[in-house]
Amino acid sequence: MTRRSVCLPLVLLALLVACETVPRDNPFDPGSAALEAISLDVTPGAPAWRITISLGTLANHPSLAAGEPVKLLLERDISAVACDETREREVDCNLHATVQSWTPPFAPVLEATDLLRLPGGPKSVTYRLVPEGLEAWKSVTTTAVDVDGDGAEDDCDDGDAAFKGCSAGSDCVRRANAWTCSGCPEGFIGDGTTCSCDPQAEVCDGKDNDCNDKVDDLPAIPCGTGACARTLAACTAGAATVCDPVDGASPEICNAIDDDCDGETDEDLGTETCGQGACLHTVAVCKDGNTVACDPFEGALSETCNGIDDDCDGEVDEAAAGGKLTRELLTGQPNASGLLVCGAGVEVCSAAAGSGSASWTVQREAVLPAPEVCDGYDQDCDGVADSTGGVALSRSCTPFDPALVNVGVCRSGTQSCSGSGGVETWAECTGYVAPSIELCNGRDDDCDGAVDELLGNTDCGYGRCLARVQNCVGGNSQQCVPRREEVKSEVCNGVDDDCDGAIDREPSGALLSQSCYTFEKTAAQLAAGNNNIGECRDGRKFCTSAAVTIIPNAPPSYPGGTLWGSCSDIGPATDICDGKDNDCDGTIDNDASRYCGGAAHASVGCGLGACVITACDVDYFDKNGAYVDGCECYGSSVSTCVTAP
Repeated sequence: MTRRSVCLPLVLLALLVACETVPRDNPFDPGSAALEAISLDVTPGAPAWRITISLGTLANHPSLAAGEPVKLLLERDISAVACDETREREVDCNLHATVQSWTPPFAPVLEATDLLRLPGGPKSVTYRLVPEGLEAWKSVTTTAVDVDGDGAEDDCDDGDAAFKGCSAGSDCVRRANAWTCSGCPEGFIGDGTTCSCDPQAEVCDGKDNDCNDKVDDLPAIPCGTGACARTLAACTAGAATVCDPVDGASPEICNAIDDDCDGETDEDLGTETCGQGACLHTVAVCKDGNTVACDPFEGALSETCNGIDDDCDGEVDEAAAGGKLTRELLTGQPNASGLLVCGAGVEVCSAAAGSGSASWTVQREAVLPAPEVCDGYDQDCDGVADSTGGVALSRSCTPFDPALVNVGVCRSGTQSCSGSGGVETWAECTGYVAPSIELCNGRDDDCDGAVDELLGNTDCGYGRCLARVQNCVGGNSQQCVPRREEVKSEVCNGVDDDCDGAIDREPSGALLSQSCYTFEKTAAQLAAGNNNIGECRDGRKFCTSAAVTIIPNAPPSYPGGTLWGSCSDIGPATDICDGKDNDCDGTIDNDASRYCGGAAHASVGCGLGACVITACDVDYFDKNGAYVDGCECYGSSVSTCVTAP
């Protein structure tokens, strides 16, 4: 049972608040009248179980109409059974699930179906009507029934009118989340009420297997090869066509066709042999469908030393002028002394008959030129001593590190030959260029691979005007000029803006500073346009920016920032009855009375920089004029009053 509060409206300043707690029946409480009126009926069957729910008064219950919609869930729970998804007739593996749900407004009667397949024998099935998020509310349990006694309840022939066209005892098949009957004619399947064509792969059987309204529409098949090659229909009158691969065969002839249909073309037509020596060869009498004649000189070459008749004339390794082949011999003794006349030797062919490999026998060795030596003799046999190709012998010379030759300006020199009588002698080295000190001239004087290097830089100017130049550019010496175009007025930024050598300084040398006032201004200050009202004073702050490292030739924007020290100003304070305008409002001690505190039997205030009594309570007098004890005298007059207790 739940309770709701109903409150009467308030009548302004006249009626009291009146609230009353009104009970209302909750249909979701155990034992409620609405719950007791609900009924669940379950009818086992195939292909679906049917569940009917009569809600009774719940459909229009005032609790739901008052804006408390609750979704109703129909849940299924089945006792444990074996679940094997590989078997067509096995149980639906989704045994514990929500079958259907409803949201308000509810119809008086709710209906649901549940596709369910159970194996083996009767099984207990429980359906629960449950408000979403609450405990079980209303449930009913029933058992599947095997009507026809075939050992499987709820199959296609267990009394379900939707399958009355199927044969008795036919098997159930689950397709597309629905039970169907397998008792249709061959090649057809049932959808619960009718049988339709079941597409399968087409075969040669006189039937339309693939449901395309064509019988035995199979691809044509190839038959035979060569002259017998053709294409046949795969199926005739429901029977497979038989191929005769040699239908149309004939004896083989030279025509580039497989006449006898054996997979080979122009085969077994014979050969012819002709030629001698290197030209001896055999050819097929048919090639590419054409008759071939044997050429006796096919393959003939110029005669070489190899023991074979290369030119096919009946002689082996013969020279054109007669006799055996010969050649110049270029091996022998070098003319080391320079006193002999050079010349080639002779070799004669001595290859073994039919060897195919050259073999030569020395008939006369050669006298070979030798490299010319600077000694007064002619080793290379050119007719001139100490020369090569008519040019007198000379050689390169390097009286410094040879690795530096042709680096920078460095060059090797030359030595001329001056030998005689077999003694090698060379003149002094001349014409060389050795490394020297690097100068600014556009050349690599020290021969280290770099031009005008390490000649340094020069800096000039201060602060923003700092400039830097290379001492040498393009072989020319450079002069440093300060960047005076960058001169600016000095500001607090850690940079020498006016390029005078001092950072953040006035021309007098004093540190940069500026007037400052950091407090909120009073009305009197704003009206006067002046901060120096009463005790308030402008202050001063000094530049504390850190010095910035200047990069020569850099753009005039530096990473430095303005940084000022604390301000020495004085701002408004509370008036304290001291004869001063501490709060800077233009009036002295006008807000100081609260500072004076209280005095006995008296009113107090601030006057002339000191706290004073401004009035006494009735029948009290300040006889002694002292502030500290207030109006200390009690009586009808100051002359007759006595000290107050």
